[in-house]
Amino acid sequence: MMGDGYDNNRCIYHFSRLVFSYYIVLLMITSLLLIALKEPIANIHSKMFALDKKLVLQAYFHYLANYKIATLVLNVIPYFALKIMTISVPL
Repeated sequence: MMGDGYDNNRCIYHFSRLVFSYYIVLLMITSLLLIALKEPIANIHSKMFALDKKLVLQAYFHYLANYKIATLVLNVIPYFALKIMTISVPL
C-alpha cells in the first residue's frame, strides 16, 4: 500500500541509520588521524596560517569537541528516538 506509515517509518529509520553510521565513522577517522598525525598536521597549519603551534593544537581539540557534540545532538539522539518509535514495528 502506498503512503503507508509503516513504509515511511522504515525508510526514515534506514536513512537515519545510514547517516548515523557515516558521521560516527567520520568522527572516528578524524579523531584517529588527529591523534596519530597531530605534530605534522599542526606544523603545516601553524605555518600556513601563521599561528602558534599551541593555538593550532587547541583548535583541533575544540573542533573534535564541537563535532562530537553536533554528531550526538543531530544524529545519534534522533536515531535512537526513531528506533524507539519503530520498536513495535518489525523492520
